[in-house]
Amino acid sequence: MTERPVPSIAEAAALLLGILLLSGSLVAFALATAKGLTQVGPYSYEAEFSNPIWVWAGMLLIVPVFLAARRHPGFKGFFALAALIPQFIEPAVEMERYAVAGYGEGLPALGFIWPIMLTPLFIWAATRGGETGAKRRAVPTLTQTRSPANE
Repeated sequence: MTERPVPSIAEAAALLLGILLLSGSLVAFALATAKGLTQVGPYSYEAEFSNPIWVWAGMLLIVPVFLAARRHPGFKGFFALAALIPQFIEPAVEMERYAVAGYGEGLPALGFIWPIMLTPLFIWAATRGGETGAKRRAVPTLTQTRSPANE
């Protein structure tokens, strides 16, 4: 039996960039599809500076983080970080939008709760993926299997 081939650093960098772009695109969609400031009555407004559906879709990033960490266990922390960085940028941009609109009372800072809650989830996915990838066994190839006809 032979060991599986060691994945290259270039492949790990491509996966890292892919996770970063995927997370960044979810954040971009969340910010771009927000309704903004809309008037709902003569003196009342509704403010939505980030679309919650796309923000919640960030939770699905555990799948690529897990799979990438499984393939490259040595880079598991970087994969979790690549998924988290854009998730922390989104509430910062949202807070700026609230401040520009005149809603700067500090309550929008609670938007950071979501990426803070995602942090242990991504760390768990990366750790579990790294453990799974490190435990992979050697796989026999067709040329290495023993049969009575080969002897």
